[in-house]
Amino acid sequence: MKWIYGSARQQQNFEDYIVGFSNELVSSQRPTLDVVTRWNSTFIMLSSTIPYRCIFERLTFRDANFELIAPLDDDWEKAERLCNFLKPFYESK
Repeated sequence: MKWIYGSARQQQNFEDYIVGFSNELVSSQRPTLDVVTRWNSTFIMLSSTIPYRCIFERLTFRDANFELIAPLDDDWEKAERLCNFLKPFYESK
């Protein structure tokens, strides 16, 4: 997420892909950054980012710098497992 919000150009590239990819993603919540002092922000970041997996995968073709840090399939699986683990805690607040 830090990569997307790292510059206006990177954020615009991300937005361009969202608009070009799906109307469903256009209206949904955008991915957020987490806050290191709040565990629930990690859940919010993961749950708001996972639906955009296809966009992140397409960004690897558009930006060579992103390709170096892009999440791999294993990373996405770990993110989904962690999100599923944190969800009951987040909902119990």
